[in-house]
Amino acid sequence: MSKGAQDKLQALKQVLSVQIQRTPHCRNPRLENIEWVERLPRKGLKNKVLERQVLIKDINGETLYIQYPGKESERKRDQRPWDFRPKVYDNSGNPVKDMSFSDIWGSLYDELYKTNRHNSARVLAVLFYRMAFMVDHKKVAPTKTPCRLVQFQDGKQSSILLDNINLCPPPWVYEPPRWVIKELSKSVPSLGGLSLEAFLRYNELLAWNEDSKYYYRDTKATGPSASLPWKDRRRGRMNTLLTHVKIIGFIVGEIKAADLFGSLAGRGVAPASSSEVKRICAGFISDMGTKTTKKV
Repeated sequence: MSKGAQDKLQALKQVLSVQIQRTPHCRNPRLENIEWVERLPRKGLKNKVLERQVLIKDINGETLYIQYPGKESERKRDQRPWDFRPKVYDNSGNPVKDMSFSDIWGSLYDELYKTNRHNSARVLAVLFYRMAFMVDHKKVAPTKTPCRLVQFQDGKQSSILLDNINLCPPPWVYEPPRWVIKELSKSVPSLGGLSLEAFLRYNELLAWNEDSKYYYRDTKATGPSASLPWKDRRRGRMNTLLTHVKIIGFIVGEIKAADLFGSLAGRGVAPASSSEVKRICAGFISDMGTKTTKKV
């Protein structure tokens, strides 16, 4: 590694280094954002008939919305009425194809493994780890954000109308370190057809939706799907984003294929353990009580 590359890596560690996190660290921000989803007005809305978009972020012309109600709000069994999905529009205002988890993992493999960008991959893993525990989330003042209504005909989107309501944004908003995004974008300018920042924010919205669905299942649902009260569980955002970290671990050679795919086949998720996180995010993550380069 050249001297310049070493200096840049050290600078990234100065900004991103963090101790191993535990679920209580982000309990309150998680709950506040979940409760925001619970309070969203749903009267008159129906999946694939009339849905609402709430603007979350404009990134140099790429716009990110949450769109609800999602498809799981309509299913007969284990209904999830708070379900939503991220929706992105490109710089020309055209909708970007929605991504499944397999699409996301495929884009990570295509962009990081095939191009041998292992150092960049490890930095991206650190960002996903910090996202899992909401390290980079900021509390925002209540303002009003515009909404749109999406009409469907025969299950296909037919028109978008300005809504007559404005909603406050969620209380906690993901704001990754600007300098890190700028530097990482030099080697990984895009993922999944989105800019790097839009890709990260898209995954944050997916993780937030997973949190909301599991919280509903654990605290609101009745019958066979009901579970124990929600207690800082790793289900939801943490299992989702730590699976991304483990996928990157496979890409950089820190995780065996059998360990990754065995877990995915059995559970649908493969969250990286703390010991795996420290290997994958080499030099960025330390044990609790260990001094890090910079507090976050």
